[in-house]
Amino acid sequence: MRVVTWSRDKLLSGAFLVCAFGTGVSFPLFKAPTNIFFYTLIVLALFDKAIRSQLSATLQNRTVQVGFLLVGLFLIGLAYSPVSFEYSFRVFLKYLRFELPIVLIPFFSRERHVRAFFYGLAASIFLMLFTLFGNWHPQVINPIYASFIWATFFSICLVLFLNGNNWVLIPMAAIGYTLLFQIQQRTGLIILEANVVCITAIYAFFRREWRRPVIVCVLFLGVPFVMQKKVPAADIIKREVADIIQKKPQLNSWGYRLEFIKNGVKLWKEAPVFGHGTGSYATLSRNHNYPYIRDTDEPNPHNEYIHIIVELGLVGLLTFLLWQATLFVGFGQRTFESKLMLCAFMISLMMGLFSDSMFFLNSTRDFIFAMVAVFQTPFLSGKTVK
Repeated sequence: MRVVTWSRDKLLSGAFLVCAFGTGVSFPLFKAPTNIFFYTLIVLALFDKAIRSQLSATLQNRTVQVGFLLVGLFLIGLAYSPVSFEYSFRVFLKYLRFELPIVLIPFFSRERHVRAFFYGLAASIFLMLFTLFGNWHPQVINPIYASFIWATFFSICLVLFLNGNNWVLIPMAAIGYTLLFQIQQRTGLIILEANVVCITAIYAFFRREWRRPVIVCVLFLGVPFVMQKKVPAADIIKREVADIIQKKPQLNSWGYRLEFIKNGVKLWKEAPVFGHGTGSYATLSRNHNYPYIRDTDEPNPHNEYIHIIVELGLVGLLTFLLWQATLFVGFGQRTFESKLMLCAFMISLMMGLFSDSMFFLNSTRDFIFAMVAVFQTPFLSGKTVK
């Protein structure tokens, strides 16, 4: 009779896999379980010798270092913020999440951890699509707000298809995207369209191969206009564009976002260099009695760049752009396949932050979690090169 022994390392490894899978399943759907799994991962990492030994190397990561600088600016902003210290400190605590890669980069350097995380993410996405057709609705963190994560998932399917023979991935991803577009009836999902166009263009240009990119573009760009549910996708886009042309911003979210930008620029001009201080955007917007905020009492700027430049000025915005630039620097150490995936994700990141603010989204932590996972996917995108 075989006796199964459970060593400390095996138990720790099993706990890591369970938490990685559980986090992938829960974060697009359930906020409370996400927090439980996420912080359990951090605690478990403290007991893993290999991960602890990698922390010192992680501190040399430029993205982490610039993240420290950005967090430091928010800390300084507490001193001159016009709002209460309690509220501004809560804003500061949220931006501490820029330093999550300190723990997560070593964790996701292991293939099995990343694999479990993305299996959980895939299961969550299909569960979300399934529940949209039924009467049971989980405590959903708005799927549109999690567009970064959806874009990441579809981009991975795209990269795998472009570099392999798994033809079933693209029809599955295209159908899933189409269902999202039809059910949500939101033009925000056009971010995914931009990802598809950019990544296929990069692939076709460098590889001089056009068959797969053409298939991808036909499926992703054509299927939503063929399949119809409540409102055709083409009509959704035409309606939004027509409202903007006719100067009816009150009828669509794009118009609201243009107003947020104009109002944010006015606030920035009052303190252009160092901004108004941490947590000041919401209070200043209410004090200026801007129409949308007055009517809805919603202080979300729907634009991370505007949010940071109002609170930290040009100094903060340049630091934030530098943080993004450090992500691009690492591309030179990756294989071609990995660069495709990273380019697609960065396009989603930069475009998405023009339409939503990281601070005001419940998925801030989850977005950074997914970002780190994408940067550490050797089983999907090939090993790094010297």
